[in-house]
Amino acid sequence: MYLFGREISGFTDDEVTIRGDAELRQFGASVQANEIAIDFVESKVKASGEVVLFREGEFYKGTGLTLKPYSMEGVFEAADYEFSAMNARGSAAVIEFVKPKLTQLTKASFTTCPRDRPAWVIQADSLLVDQVREVSFAAGSVLLWRGVPVVPLGDFSFPSSDRRRSGFLAPTYAANTDSGIEVSVPYYWNIAPNRDMTLIPKLMSRRGIQLAGEFRYLDPAWVGVAEWEFLPIDHADPGRSNRSFARIRHRQSFDSATEIRLHATRVSDDRYLTDFGASLLASSQRTLPASLAVDTQRFGWQFSLIGQEFQLIDDPLAPLISPYHLAPKFTASKAVIASQVPFLDKFGPLDSSARLEWASLSHPTLIDGDRFVIEGELGLPKDLGPVVTNSKLIIHATHFQGRGRGSGAETNRRFGSNWDLYRFNVAETPGVSRSYQRVIPTMSFESRLIFERDIIWARDRASQTLEPRLLYVRTPYRDQSTYPVFDTGPETVGLGQLLSDRVYRGSDRVADQNHLTTAVTSRVISGVSGEEVFSGTVAQRHYFQNQRVTLPGEPSREDLESDVLAEVTLRYSRALSGKVVAQYTPSPARWQAGSASVAYTPRAGQVISGAYRYQRETFDSIDFAFQAPIRKHWYAVGRFNYSFQDNDAASALQREGLVEGLLGAEYDGGCWVGRIVFQQFVSRVKSETRALYFQIELNGLGRVGTDPLSALRRGIPNYSVVNKIHSPSARFENFQ
Repeated sequence: MYLFGREISGFTDDEVTIRGDAELRQFGASVQANEIAIDFVESKVKASGEVVLFREGEFYKGTGLTLKPYSMEGVFEAADYEFSAMNARGSAAVIEFVKPKLTQLTKASFTTCPRDRPAWVIQADSLLVDQVREVSFAAGSVLLWRGVPVVPLGDFSFPSSDRRRSGFLAPTYAANTDSGIEVSVPYYWNIAPNRDMTLIPKLMSRRGIQLAGEFRYLDPAWVGVAEWEFLPIDHADPGRSNRSFARIRHRQSFDSATEIRLHATRVSDDRYLTDFGASLLASSQRTLPASLAVDTQRFGWQFSLIGQEFQLIDDPLAPLISPYHLAPKFTASKAVIASQVPFLDKFGPLDSSARLEWASLSHPTLIDGDRFVIEGELGLPKDLGPVVTNSKLIIHATHFQGRGRGSGAETNRRFGSNWDLYRFNVAETPGVSRSYQRVIPTMSFESRLIFERDIIWARDRASQTLEPRLLYVRTPYRDQSTYPVFDTGPETVGLGQLLSDRVYRGSDRVADQNHLTTAVTSRVISGVSGEEVFSGTVAQRHYFQNQRVTLPGEPSREDLESDVLAEVTLRYSRALSGKVVAQYTPSPARWQAGSASVAYTPRAGQVISGAYRYQRETFDSIDFAFQAPIRKHWYAVGRFNYSFQDNDAASALQREGLVEGLLGAEYDGGCWVGRIVFQQFVSRVKSETRALYFQIELNGLGRVGTDPLSALRRGIPNYSVVNKIHSPSARFENFQ
């Protein structure tokens, strides 16, 4: 214990009095006053005059203090206080320190507002602050707004930290065109430190009462979450009852090399996601998967077993055929880098890989079957200084054995006219192969040069590279026109596809290839930070013959030159970055696809991003999002995704007009936040959903109203919650 003052008198084993700028200090606490009297026999401190007490982040200022310094028990009269851990402050007629971390305030006020911007205050007959349990209990309380009583709160408790605890959460409200006014009162059950459950009864003015919930669990060996919703009677659609949604995500590890994953989503009817989905992403889902997978590593091999099936969400205006189910699919793969291969050691270290696959493919109306695939690959990389080469040989072997015949009439009845693209998956179609075997080799050679020089970039030293690249691929032709197609599709057109040795994803088609790809890349690497600040690539493929292997419905390529693809990425600073991708057809001269995006994020709470995406006869859209301060304490938020092209109403995401829009404002009152947001999005090809969000959040106390935060986080990249932009108070913020 340290004592300071203009005058100190008494006996150190009895009583000591300090007068004039008196101060007492001990570990974690200090007392300042006009006069401090210390009774060492009873271990008691009395301070009078202008008294200031600081203890572990708590700050008090009043007229009189009685304190036991070793147990920190005592009474403070007519005092103001600040709790840094809660970012809270107020005053009380009497403050009693019951024991460490437990404080009783009588005739108290409580707020998280700064002193220069007081907006709301809770007045209570008594307030018990328990910093061990991290909860506060108020009795006889009322909420004052700008000094005016607005809401009688009575007796209630509220958290003083982010620590989880059981109890009712703040009510939430919502309003949208599908369900009307929604009111929910969630109950949170903190079952254990690693398990919790939220039960959400919801009253919807147009539909009725819905029961929803979420159960989360976490253990060293497994983690998962289960979600559900249930509406017994839908008053807005009397023809539908017992409407429900369920989803589970589970991951479990048996040892360091073995893991099991379960993911499943199911709904009771085709319109459930349209009626209850809260976003474009949710309402536009058409296939809901359910899968169980087991992965393990043994003897240097990676083994995987997966079973998967889908629930198809039907939309009469955009018919879709259900994907094939995997019942199940087994794969085994192994890759070895730079190792000696028996009988080929004279070539030096080789890269090698192998993949084995067996898939049992099932469908309710199309042909079923078992597909066996073996792929082996040998690569010979060579580093010759400025020149790097890689020669590869790939062997693809497939055996397919069909089961059942499938029915075109039944497929047409259940899934609509699009089934014609799957005509080779119906055995009654002439020429369809119910079984086949094939072995197809692929050879490729890649060569790359790397040149480098020093430059000045944005007034700083940097290095620039120039990397020309050649890739030749040769795959002989094998007639596969009568083979069924189960899970194979074209690779997305882009630089990655041009600079690869594959044309299709999946194993049902192995395309014939005889082409040379030329590309050149230039990069700029900052000499200060080591970051890549610029990257530009241009590539084109030159064909020596027409491709004859195609997917059903895919037109045959007749040009001997591919489109020119270009990609430029620029990071001007940590705040500003952009990217441009373009696909151009030299003959006839026209743009096939392109995209341009830019993002500017100078600081938290200020972000502007825009993107334009175009693909001929498929989509043409612009996407713009922002969060920006418009005046002191005010922020504007918005997101607009607009489509200029209607692709025959094939998808809700590709219809002409506004696809998804958000517009709103946020006000940061220092200790409270107000949010108002309007949302509109396409839920099906010919329907839209509109919602209005209005929320008031009292910092440190809770939120009331409709919650727009999930929509804002999803729609605006790098969105920041405005009352969390600034750092919270530190524990010793008021250290004296």
